[in-house]
Amino acid sequence: FFFAMTDTLGPWAYVVELISGQAMYRQSGITVCDWHASCYMYFGGSLLFGWVMYLWETYLDLRQHRNFSIQAIPQLLRDAVGNIDQQALQAQGDTAEKADAKPLLPDMEAKFVKSQAYGRDKSVFGLVHGLFEQAWGMVTLCLGLMPFLWEVAVDLSARHFGATGEHEITHSLVFLSLACCMDTVLSLPWSLWSTFVIEERHGFNKQTLRLFFLDIVKGLGVGAVIGLPIVALVIHVIQWGGESFYWYVWALMVGVQLVMITIYPVVIAPLFNTYTPLPEEKKSLKDRIEGLAKQLGFPLTKLFVMDGSTRSAHSNAFMYGFLNNKRIVLYDTLIEACSETEVTGVLAH
Repeated sequence: FFFAMTDTLGPWAYVVELISGQAMYRQSGITVCDWHASCYMYFGGSLLFGWVMYLWETYLDLRQHRNFSIQAIPQLLRDAVGNIDQQALQAQGDTAEKADAKPLLPDMEAKFVKSQAYGRDKSVFGLVHGLFEQAWGMVTLCLGLMPFLWEVAVDLSARHFGATGEHEITHSLVFLSLACCMDTVLSLPWSLWSTFVIEERHGFNKQTLRLFFLDIVKGLGVGAVIGLPIVALVIHVIQWGGESFYWYVWALMVGVQLVMITIYPVVIAPLFNTYTPLPEEKKSLKDRIEGLAKQLGFPLTKLFVMDGSTRSAHSNAFMYGFLNNKRIVLYDTLIEACSETEVTGVLAH
């Protein structure tokens, strides 16, 4: 049916070829006739499912996008903050303290307008980026980009590493390296726009172009040094494990995850950021955090400050570790922007 339609649809014939699989690149020795009817069913079903999910998620994003046009704080929140301001004023004992008191509502209204503008810009970016990723995914499937890339990897492996047909691990590592480089190139313009246009426009970006590209190089290096050996080990376990290989792979990945949880904060994270103990002049904050951890039964062993301000003005905090060896990291921007009570509130959240 599909083959017959290509002779009658003229300019639309290529679309039919994409759907039918005729335009797809295939590995050497594979032809259209090698595809069974079930192949077309699963392939078409995958394309349909991908578009249905994309359209549904885009619909939800568009609903949220409309809310970024709202410029006024919801009345319920306005009333609640107004009551807090009123209670704070009533709690002040003398006129001088009342004069120095700063109500929360005006500041919140100004920040709300800025937050909405930032969210609107990020929403537009996300919609355009999402459309590109969906279109690229369809092109990758319909044109058989992955089989083509695999044959390029096999050819490169044979020419430069002497890897013949049975060297599956070498072929796989070269294939993943090519795919990673391709993804990095494709994502680069989007990352640049997000960082140096959107984040810069709203005063959040602190990153330089040199640091931006240095992070990319470091990320690729860490992926090559750690990721490729893990992939090679997984493939070896699959080859060795026989029909029950998935049990062995599961056990291997559990072990890998435990090791990564242990070495990431000590070896990998310091490659990108500087972690220093909370300084002595912040002893009051340290006491508050340690008290909160003790109250909640959190086995805190170390407390660090991360130089997040080298890349962004955003504030954050996070915990990591497992069992009785857990640590807390505060962004330096969080400490600068918030009071001690607010910092502990962020941690409690």
